[in-house]
Amino acid sequence: MDRKTKEIVSRLFGNCTKDLLRLYNTSALFLNAIDLTRNRYDSVRVDSFLSTVGNLDSSFMSFVDSFSNSCFTFTRSQLLDFYSVNAVHEVAKNFVIKSVAIMDTYLEELFVNLLNLHEKGITEKQVAGRVHFAFGIEGSLRKFLLDLGMDKPQDYSSSPEMVFDRYEEIRLIRHCLSHKNGVVDEEIRRKLDVFKDRLPEDLKEFSIASSYIVKDSKVYLDHSTLYIFRKWYLDAIVYFVLAFKIDLGEFTTKDLLPWSTSFIGTSE
Repeated sequence: MDRKTKEIVSRLFGNCTKDLLRLYNTSALFLNAIDLTRNRYDSVRVDSFLSTVGNLDSSFMSFVDSFSNSCFTFTRSQLLDFYSVNAVHEVAKNFVIKSVAIMDTYLEELFVNLLNLHEKGITEKQVAGRVHFAFGIEGSLRKFLLDLGMDKPQDYSSSPEMVFDRYEEIRLIRHCLSHKNGVVDEEIRRKLDVFKDRLPEDLKEFSIASSYIVKDSKVYLDHSTLYIFRKWYLDAIVYFVLAFKIDLGEFTTKDLLPWSTSFIGTSE
């Protein structure tokens, strides 16, 4: 693998890792706040109420508020339910959606940089066309990277195709959350089953189609989703770095450390 390609891969995946860690830390701190709030309401043994519009200035009030106050008022029991399930789901949902946006952005930037480096004379329109069809089982990105020389790192059992497939599964979950209100329809289910079937028999249980995340045609998210996806992203980035014959120690010290920005805050 040539030096320029390695520099591009290392730099972009270093920046990608930083953005993913910022997003994870923000999400984890929100979960911490949710746990503290839930514990507070759990410790209060008297009936209590909370109105989400109770302290709003009159200039922010709507005509609807005059006859639908009950829509904005929650009992202690309702608050416990919300902070136990709904709030956690929303944080995990935000993490899934934004993490895919981050990963997509850097993979597309990687594609553009490497296309311009290795395919001399390629036009901007041609690059845009290739990037448009970057993802999916037959996506142009995976074919390009494999043709470029991306190879299974030593001591790894997963092939590059398996890593790409796992990311496509996450992208399908993101699609359900962003565009289908968390519903896993037949089309998405079939696609998830295709990725499951592409796995060796002893690994099928690790597919998203076999996980708790997809159940009864719905996407279910909890604390564990955040931790599972965080680990997968970081492991996948290490895989990519090694697959391009980049020294992991050099990647860590040069493109990942020292931290150039705070790891608290959004990635936007």
